[in-house]
Amino acid sequence: MYYCNSTLSNDKQRCLDAGIPEDKIIFKQKQEQALEMIYRAKNNGIRYNWVGCDGL
Repeated sequence: MYYCNSTLSNDKQRCLDAGIPEDKIIFKQKQEQALEMIYRAKNNGIRYNWVGCDGL
């Protein structure tokens, strides 16, 4: 998973130059990415008791 802030994700050529695949050049807020990671882990059978994160 790549994290692109809104400034970087708006500069497509810069992302491509950095080696980010074109289909991954999208901006998502950190909390959206965190939820996707939790759902993906759960769907892959990864068990956990808690999830920690920094201030959103």
